[in-house]
Amino acid sequence: MAFITQKQEDRLNPLGRADRGKLDLRVGAQQGYMPLLAAVEGDEVFDAWASNAAYTQGDVVPIVLRTPALFDLFPTNIAKKLRQIWVELYTNQVYSISGLDTTLTVSTDKHKVGPEYLQQAEVTNVERAQSTITIEWQELKGLTIHDILNFIIRYGMMDPDTKYALIGTIPDIRAKLKGHIYPATMHTGAMGFAELDEPGVNVLKGFIAVNFFPLKDGEQTGKLNKGAKELKRYSIEHECMVIENAATAAYLQTIIDQMSIFLSTPDEAILPANLNEVQSAQQLDGMGWNRGDVPIQKNGNEVNPDEIYKGRVESK
Repeated sequence: MAFITQKQEDRLNPLGRADRGKLDLRVGAQQGYMPLLAAVEGDEVFDAWASNAAYTQGDVVPIVLRTPALFDLFPTNIAKKLRQIWVELYTNQVYSISGLDTTLTVSTDKHKVGPEYLQQAEVTNVERAQSTITIEWQELKGLTIHDILNFIIRYGMMDPDTKYALIGTIPDIRAKLKGHIYPATMHTGAMGFAELDEPGVNVLKGFIAVNFFPLKDGEQTGKLNKGAKELKRYSIEHECMVIENAATAAYLQTIIDQMSIFLSTPDEAILPANLNEVQSAQQLDGMGWNRGDVPIQKNGNEVNPDEIYKGRVESK
């Protein structure tokens, strides 16, 4: 059909992005000959109007690309748990994300032209907006979200009392750090944010954030007013450097293509009649949205799956 374009395959095409279709600006349009929008041509019956379909901005899918290297200093079992917590914190537990902005702004300077008052503008600079990502969480029982953010700040960045990163107070880890530089990757991670089309297949925009770390651990206050208890929700800014272009969209597309959450439907979910019969959380993987990367309980004890975040991507 006329309003469907082929995937971008020619890297020299400046108007396309890898593995993504676009509407053709040459077809339809508001100022076009409107009767043609309902034209009958061959097998295309009354479909030309679709050339004017408007873009509706959807939510981004957060993807953890790298966790703080600090975690890898701990014994294997603890390091794995810390990475799992970080992945869940910045994916499933996120309530909202805002502040992603890579808008280009053109600066100009003007000079007079001719004897009249006309002024001609010349391009002097092009700048990209700087993103300040704000993430919102709903705090859980036990202050779980606060504790992991507090840990990465005090142990990876700086403790407010000692003015040193507390990771150096752990004897075994202190010995590992001796004689080595302490890189910024210790307390920072890398994130991907992919905006998908309506069926969740193609990446429309792909943001990648590096040097990513929180600027607060969550508001910690106290009060007494004899009134109703309050839910605690954090809105925390993150420092980062964000890039967004055709290459980032193509890279995140390869990750989205591997995520099992986009390859299943809740209509096909079939759960065992008795969850106590589940021997491994992996048995739930692939059953709709009930993925095996969600820890489950068996006889009151947590089941430890072999691949805790199968269907998600996190690399060191």
